[in-house]
Amino acid sequence: MKAPCLIFLISLIVWLPGHHTNKNGIPSVASGLAFAAGEPQEAEKSNPWWKSILGYGSSSSSNNNKKKKSGDDKPAAKVAPSVEDNSQPNDAALSPPSSSHATANKDDAGAEQDSDLKSPLLNRELTASVKAHAWPTLPSNALCETMAFFQQEDNVLQQSSSSSSSFTNHGNNDDNSSSSLLVSQFLDLWTTHILRKGDDATMLTNWKTAITEILDTVTAEGEAATPSPLNPFASLLQWSLQLRANAPLCELHRGLARQTLQQINQFAAFGDNTSEYLAVLFSVNRPAIVWTSLDQITSSRDWNQILESSSLSTSSGKVENSNEEEETMDMHLLPQELPLPGTGNATTASSLLILYSNLDSAEFAQTYRYVQESLVGKNIPVLVRYLGAIHYEENPLSAEQTTLAGYGVRLDIRNVEYKVFDERKSSSTLDQQDQVWVNLTESKDVLSSSSFSYLAGVNITKLAGGIDAAANPSDSILELRNQLWNKHEAQQLQAEKIPPLWQRRQLPLQAASVLTQQHKIAQKSGGGDVLSTLTQIAQDLPSVASTLVQVKIPPHIHEWASAVWEDQEASTLLTAGQFYINGRPSSVNRPSFNVFEILNVIRMEERRVRNLEKTLLPYVSYLTSPFSALLRLQDAWMAGSNFGVSEKDAEKDEDADAEGSASSSKVYRVDIGRGWQKSVLYLNDVEKDQQYKQWTRNFQQMLMSMQFGMPPSVRRNLYTMTLVLDPTTLGQSGLENAGFDFAMKLVQNQYPIRLGLVFVDDQDLEKCKEWLQDHGGEEYKEDPCPVEPRIVNESDDWAKTRATARAVHRLINYFLKEFGALGATLAFVEYYFNYVAEKLQDEGVLTVEDLVNIYSTLVEMMGAGIAEKIEEGARSAILEQEAELTDESENVYAKSVRFAVERGLRPGMSFLNGRPLPESIDGIHSTFSDEQRHLVNMIVKGEITDSTPRSIYGKLLSGPSVFKQMHTLLLSDENSAGAYQPTHHSFGSASLLIRGDDSDELKGYFVMDVVLDYARPAGLAQLKHLVESIERFPSSLTSDDTDSAKSQSYVVGYRILPSSKASAESPLCPVLAHAGQIGIETLKSLVALVMESSEEQTTLEDLISSMDQATGKMIASARNVCRSFFPDGTSESEKTHVPRIVCNGRVYEMGNNNVVKEDIDLLISLEMQRAAAVFDVLKDFLPEQANHGKIAESVASVAQFLAMEQTKSTTREDVMAPVRRIEKKLELGEDALMRFQWNEPTGNDDRLKSRVTAIVDPVHISTQRLAPLLEILRDQLELPVTIVLVPAPSIGGDSNVPITSYYRFVAAADSDSNALAHFSSLPVNHVLTLRMDIPEPWDVQQTLAIQDTDNLRCDLETGCSDDAHMRGTTWTPASIKSSRQITNVEYGLSHLLVFGQCYEASGPPNGLQLVLSKHTSAGLTLASETETEVAMDGQTTVDSRALAEQVRYSDTLVMKNVGYWQLRANPGVWEVKIDENSKGAEMFDFSEATMARGRLIETGRPLSQKKKVVLKDFVNRGETLFVKRRPGYEKESLFFEESSGLTKGSPDDGLIHVFSLATGHLYERFLKIMMLSVTKRTSSKVKFWLFENFLSPTFKATSRAMAERIGCEVEFVTYKWPEWLRGQTEKQRIIWGYKILFLDVLFPLSVKKIIYVDADQVVRADLKELWDMDLKGAPYGYTPFCSSRETTVGYQFWRDGFWKTHLRGKPYHISALYVVDLVRFREELVGDQLRSTYQQLSADPNSLANLDQDLPNYAQHQVRIFSLPQDWLWCESWCSDETKATAKTIDLCNNPLHKEPKVSMAKRIIDGPLFNESWVDLDAEVELYENEYLNAIGGV
Repeated sequence: MKAPCLIFLISLIVWLPGHHTNKNGIPSVASGLAFAAGEPQEAEKSNPWWKSILGYGSSSSSNNNKKKKSGDDKPAAKVAPSVEDNSQPNDAALSPPSSSHATANKDDAGAEQDSDLKSPLLNRELTASVKAHAWPTLPSNALCETMAFFQQEDNVLQQSSSSSSSFTNHGNNDDNSSSSLLVSQFLDLWTTHILRKGDDATMLTNWKTAITEILDTVTAEGEAATPSPLNPFASLLQWSLQLRANAPLCELHRGLARQTLQQINQFAAFGDNTSEYLAVLFSVNRPAIVWTSLDQITSSRDWNQILESSSLSTSSGKVENSNEEEETMDMHLLPQELPLPGTGNATTASSLLILYSNLDSAEFAQTYRYVQESLVGKNIPVLVRYLGAIHYEENPLSAEQTTLAGYGVRLDIRNVEYKVFDERKSSSTLDQQDQVWVNLTESKDVLSSSSFSYLAGVNITKLAGGIDAAANPSDSILELRNQLWNKHEAQQLQAEKIPPLWQRRQLPLQAASVLTQQHKIAQKSGGGDVLSTLTQIAQDLPSVASTLVQVKIPPHIHEWASAVWEDQEASTLLTAGQFYINGRPSSVNRPSFNVFEILNVIRMEERRVRNLEKTLLPYVSYLTSPFSALLRLQDAWMAGSNFGVSEKDAEKDEDADAEGSASSSKVYRVDIGRGWQKSVLYLNDVEKDQQYKQWTRNFQQMLMSMQFGMPPSVRRNLYTMTLVLDPTTLGQSGLENAGFDFAMKLVQNQYPIRLGLVFVDDQDLEKCKEWLQDHGGEEYKEDPCPVEPRIVNESDDWAKTRATARAVHRLINYFLKEFGALGATLAFVEYYFNYVAEKLQDEGVLTVEDLVNIYSTLVEMMGAGIAEKIEEGARSAILEQEAELTDESENVYAKSVRFAVERGLRPGMSFLNGRPLPESIDGIHSTFSDEQRHLVNMIVKGEITDSTPRSIYGKLLSGPSVFKQMHTLLLSDENSAGAYQPTHHSFGSASLLIRGDDSDELKGYFVMDVVLDYARPAGLAQLKHLVESIERFPSSLTSDDTDSAKSQSYVVGYRILPSSKASAESPLCPVLAHAGQIGIETLKSLVALVMESSEEQTTLEDLISSMDQATGKMIASARNVCRSFFPDGTSESEKTHVPRIVCNGRVYEMGNNNVVKEDIDLLISLEMQRAAAVFDVLKDFLPEQANHGKIAESVASVAQFLAMEQTKSTTREDVMAPVRRIEKKLELGEDALMRFQWNEPTGNDDRLKSRVTAIVDPVHISTQRLAPLLEILRDQLELPVTIVLVPAPSIGGDSNVPITSYYRFVAAADSDSNALAHFSSLPVNHVLTLRMDIPEPWDVQQTLAIQDTDNLRCDLETGCSDDAHMRGTTWTPASIKSSRQITNVEYGLSHLLVFGQCYEASGPPNGLQLVLSKHTSAGLTLASETETEVAMDGQTTVDSRALAEQVRYSDTLVMKNVGYWQLRANPGVWEVKIDENSKGAEMFDFSEATMARGRLIETGRPLSQKKKVVLKDFVNRGETLFVKRRPGYEKESLFFEESSGLTKGSPDDGLIHVFSLATGHLYERFLKIMMLSVTKRTSSKVKFWLFENFLSPTFKATSRAMAERIGCEVEFVTYKWPEWLRGQTEKQRIIWGYKILFLDVLFPLSVKKIIYVDADQVVRADLKELWDMDLKGAPYGYTPFCSSRETTVGYQFWRDGFWKTHLRGKPYHISALYVVDLVRFREELVGDQLRSTYQQLSADPNSLANLDQDLPNYAQHQVRIFSLPQDWLWCESWCSDETKATAKTIDLCNNPLHKEPKVSMAKRIIDGPLFNESWVDLDAEVELYENEYLNAIGGV
């Protein structure tokens, strides 16, 4: 839908005359929509059919039309609004738009048919595209990209197979690895297709036919009409081809082929015939053999002879392999590259064959078949790669350039405060009061004109085709034409208005109203499309906003928006721009959204859905509707960890206070906060202690502090950490507990943590356990465990009495009572532990006397009292008898002991908010991070507020996932890979011993697989105990839900499996295979029989002798089933497994312990939620004859699968849960739902099965990307798509609403054309600026642009097109006949970025120099390399006769900020190296390591100083490099001494290096003038470094030419803003950021100093003087702002307020000119400091108003600025006229008093006797150089 059509549609909804509307003022019929779609309505007798629709049929319309006739017959001037008018409302603003002039001077419509028809410019258009100019595209590229697509599918299949290979379909194994590769299947199909064509076989002719032929081949049916195995991938393949997603890999192949040919000196001889191919045979320790003709490889049938041959014909070449590393065949494979199936294994093979071809010839098909057949059994892996346009560099016409998709283009309306136009080519600039007119008098057949499709929102092309000429005479058609023009002008006037802020506050709700209404109409009539309308609203919001604001909003939309906004959980999941693929969250809100990642995610998710169906189908096939059950299970899988959390639980959670939240259901906790009061010694209380009184109690302030990197210092006990210690020992169980160290670090960093200690020792715990065995009755439940009355007697020798945990408990408790108010308890305990630990380490023993002495010393050091009294008090505390401590408020050691026993605690355990902490520091870090995220989430959701709950700790220790006793199961991470494991067996449901009943209240089913080694006596004893206990095991679980007194009944099937080969061969194994059929009593007797006669070796025959014949035969047949557990070939390590219980997949390794009731209870408690939820899904489909065993198998297997899926790293969310909850709460009917659905899931295997749910705010900036992507997913991929509308209740000055921004997202190419962004119906009165929205790995630069893309505007006389811009004012107004005014812009993909992070053990090695160079192991070794020069943009050219192309590489530094580094390259095999000329080469080696929880863990030996990197796609996942210091360099700096920088041997080059940047033609004009003035005045040669990202291609070409003429050098530098660094959205602020944030990495490291000069300056002095200036140790020097012009002093904001306070007397400097000592800048990490400061300040969008200037001025207390002499920068706005005479540079800074255009200012200021040349003279000289260049290349 075009913009005019959408405006018309919305206008119909708001104002449509003569149509019935509902109570909300919205039309309830679809006739207007049908008309808007171009469908003619039935003609009326009285009036033409169109009149009533347009409003001309009614009397009121007619009267309005008559009034117009009396007006002036000339077109009225149209006043264009400013970008945003914030005036107050009036009646006119709320009225429908009306036409501003009559169509022609006539009495009635259509009377004067011959008069000129003039109209506003119909269609201002712009197209933008991106091409990879260096990548050639042949039609056969489509074959290569198809092959690459299926190669990626193969890798996805391998990943999904490996991740699910551990899940065994009992008796239904199907090894995916045995299936042939998809790429091989495609090549088989394709070569069959070619050979079948026979003599008619021809090469592909164009890209379109290539895709068609490929898709036909992929989807063609096989023999016997069998569906193609590749058919399900067809739609995804088509999208991949349209995106050109695999173009980089094909270019990589082509480069390797070129390299090979150049190496063997066959490049020139290798013809241009695309049917030729290349073959390379690698062999270990032998030369590589290369064939370049078909005959050579097929003439010899003996591959052994080929491998042994040492003489090669002249058409082939032999190249020695000189790689440093030991050669193996897999080193020649690219990442994820797989050989053809059956040809060999690259890991073990000694040879490898690579075939290069264009894949579209009969010769290739024959060779492919021959190689496949002749290499069977040879173990010579075969790779097929693409040859491509091998001579493209020498003959650019041999192929087309590669046009890319997958990017966005943004056109922003500029709010031009100052004129920034280069007006040399136009004398008739369009002002806001002017209007461009198009003369269409000559276009008689206006309705069928091909120059436009829509007029006044009507598709006139379709309309013309539907008009009956006989029924509609020509005068009626002409009348319609005139009326449409009239309406069109009114709409265009409306479209150019940007509503004021007050009027657009409800714009999201109004847009949602339009969408919901259209959806209703579409449901009734089938017309219109909500998704395309959504796309148009989002992408053309500036044009439709003025119409949208007139829409009335139904009440239910207000209610919905408010409910979502107020529901904290919903607002978290339902975030605009978020979308979910099978519940897996993705987002288009990232700064650099990458659609290629989405393609990969869909590919992976599709495999996972199909794996789900394949895995679970055997367990649901017996159900009444397996397909429906699988759909429900897919829903369950998509819900992720939220599966099983019922809506009732979620609703209940909303009102939770002291109760646990549903959101924490998967976090297991132990209730160590209740019971046995005062059993835990709490050392502090954040909410009560005085030392925390300065902390805020407001959680929102806490969250704001956390955003700025501050700790969450809030006065609430947010974290409660409890440690169980024996303080008289060392190690984890004692004073070296990792949890205690971690807790103290948190305390020091001001985290709100409450620390509790439980002092116990193992001896007292064991005594307590023994006592409880005899005293466990009710009468003893209040009694603490008995301990000795005294610790020590007063008469004892305390120096010889060993200290006990009880003694330490007494002392710490005494300190708390006596000195706790001092607030120093934590510090005291930390020091106390340190002293005690030192004593234990030195002497190995600790006495009671030691405890007293250390205690007294520390308390005395604190100044808390006299030494004698302190010691006396300590001794009294220790001497006190336990029996005397009877007060319930006392901390008694005996209480702690019983508390520890009842809770299952032992020394060494630690807990965070009840969560058991692992012993490793990494595990503690991980758990703490997870808990912090959980708490923040609870705060965001409103579960924790400033006032509720009263106890956060109490809230967390309530709920279904809180246990009363500690168990080893609770220490395991259920998200780890080993938490859930399948049991590999072929036992059926007959092996299950069922425990449970047939209650109607069954909650779930469980299968307990108990794996025992019953061939050993210990295992047999475990088996006997188990079978005797099963009947005593519970079949119900008491609920902790206080609202329910019911218990949860369940069915458990116990199955006993062998854990060793010996037990699998035991006679008991066949019996256990049918345990469920023979019954528990029989099983007991048989186990007893084996135990009694174990020495006599009982046989199976002995066991079945007493059974009936049928049963005995059945059991005997199970021998083979038992043997399958450990088949022949099983390794010794696999023959025995640890005894364990597996409950629905959850593993508990019990070792030699018996299975006890507590184990079963806990396992069922942990798995109850999932089991109940699975059963709830399946029970609706259960057949009547299903038994417990069958059901248990199904539930357990499904639960196991879902659990194992949750252990994967992929997070899934049940996004529809809050939607359904809010719909239920609001009682919304079907017609009021705020969600739309398309493409219901089907059982068709040929369709993709993944589901997409998108969260959309119609006017949010994210929707500009998301909406067109959803159209692709819905229409092309045919995925089930659900859209949930979440309009904001209101908006303010929100930057997330693109009210001044048009946007197009190029998600795919049309079938008939290349991919490009196309804008149409753009406003003619606005100045637009273009910005690219590209994936992070792309580095694009403008390569074609006629107009100034920074200031796109229309000319009053000639229009808006490129043609108009080039011709200037040579046309006359009457000659503007074209209704299409097109601007074309083209960008080129210069490089792909290689980026990542680099770490050493202590953090990022800031300043480490990295370089990128060619890697050769994947191809052939280069014959010769001659490195000639390092280009000034940091890239090196390798020039060699053996290489006819340039090999470029770049260098960079590792930042301290997250260790980031960035390099530029192109598709190929590269090496990242530590620069051998840097000091880093002396200090570091790359090492193999991993990063875990912020710590570097080495995993292998140090490597060389290089790492292989392959660029082969558009998805750069970031390379992580690890380096290790060499011995002796542990504390060495990366910088050489004497400030020589990072690199050795980089002497001063004698150049003055000047940096500048510009955007827009006017500033490019200024930039050239600045360059000319600098060159003229500077005594040394000048080299200009110009930032390339925003420069036009014309400027880059002409500036180089000018530089040659005036004697300076010019180089262009570029850098990609890292995604981790907060970005800017306004183009000017982006430029400011590039000006200051990346100075340390922007230039080659050999550049030691740089001078920045603004583009609009003219230099009057020698910059050599500034270059040589001593900066007095500062990294950079700036000029302070002038203050000598009194008229502007009031505008100097730094004189008062914030800046005056912050600067503290330091000057505020201007950023128009500065000099940077890059050596010191890098040494002192100034770039890192500036980026860190920027990251903090930019969190507030209102900070850093002048980013490039405010940032260094703000940071000058940390980064010193040297103030340059004032004469170095003169600006009329701030400097007096008297100081101009001594000015060394003149800057044209804007004047706050008036808005003088830049050119006018330059001509006035830079003129007169103070200047050798006026600005006009300099400008004329620059223009002369430009004209010389244009004339030289044939320009005009």
